[in-house]
Amino acid sequence: MLLQFGISIFLISVTLIINQQTRYINNKDLGFNKEQVSTFDITSRNMYHSRQSFRTELEAYPGIVSTSLSTDVLGTGFTNNSGPVFSKRNTDLSANTTLFGVDHSFLQTYDMELVLGRDFDLKSAADSGALIVNEALVKSLGLENPLNEKVAFWDPNRDGLPIIGVVKDFHFQKLHDEINPVVLRISPRNIWNLSVQMKGEGMAQTLAFIEAKWNEFEPDAAFEYSFISQEFASFYANEVRMQQAITFFSIVSIVLTSLGLLGMCTFVIERKLKEIGLRKILGASVRSINLLVFKEFLWVFVVALLLASPAAVYLGADWLDQFAYRISINAMPIIMAGGLTLTIITSMVILLTRRAAVANPMQALRNE
Repeated sequence: MLLQFGISIFLISVTLIINQQTRYINNKDLGFNKEQVSTFDITSRNMYHSRQSFRTELEAYPGIVSTSLSTDVLGTGFTNNSGPVFSKRNTDLSANTTLFGVDHSFLQTYDMELVLGRDFDLKSAADSGALIVNEALVKSLGLENPLNEKVAFWDPNRDGLPIIGVVKDFHFQKLHDEINPVVLRISPRNIWNLSVQMKGEGMAQTLAFIEAKWNEFEPDAAFEYSFISQEFASFYANEVRMQQAITFFSIVSIVLTSLGLLGMCTFVIERKLKEIGLRKILGASVRSINLLVFKEFLWVFVVALLLASPAAVYLGADWLDQFAYRISINAMPIIMAGGLTLTIITSMVILLTRRAAVANPMQALRNE
């Protein structure tokens, strides 16, 4: 019984810890809008050459909020370009940086928040050589006034490019990883992706419109798309499988514990029938008789809780260590696991003891 109680408390606690982290992942502010944003690969021959016309047609549709052309999108977890970026004020300072090639509406399409400066201006030719960076890059290079700074890519001796804006840190990788320094710059070529932010209402009709337009512009390639929210969900496929597996084993453990408790409780009651009969004759209440049987299991439960809790906390913390962004373990999973196990014990004892408690005590003594 001790082993069964311990395993149940351990599995339930770990399941709750994983569920808490999963909720945290699903609800965490990523620093951009991942809902209602779909992406398309536009590298097929016809679409690549007519991408601007295709985009113009889409933006005229009332169900589409914004579109953006870029080298990479935020749901893949990587980009095709990264390397060191050097501060021109102090070339000894550098940061390994992820580079996004974007257009003038990238921040608008992904609802990214500027904390300093401004967005790219389509009417400004100078912005083709300007940069928007994230807070992590500012921190890495120690830029006290980033809007008055220039940085150089790959070689500190290259010409510096001015920073015109600082965007709030955003997660384009798994929450397993710290947010990297990021640079956004206008990319005149190597544009491979189109991102489309749609209105929440009528998305099915909007997708049908996009597909119809795709077929007009690109009859030789099938229409394929993905949502950024789905791409991010795929980051955590292993965690979802683990959650499902441990939940299954927790349910199995609860069932086995209940069955074991049923047999053990029946045995205890049979062993105490004479004592129960005597107590009834002496005026004992049903509640006191329940408590008599319950005490047989209470110490087993307490020992199981004391043994299972440290193991659950240790293994839960070890699993959470793989995440750069994670919950803090508190006592709630242990309390809930212990509470559920104690509820099962109490319910089983009350259910099985009631019959013995209300039976004729003389019958039990006569059988003895």
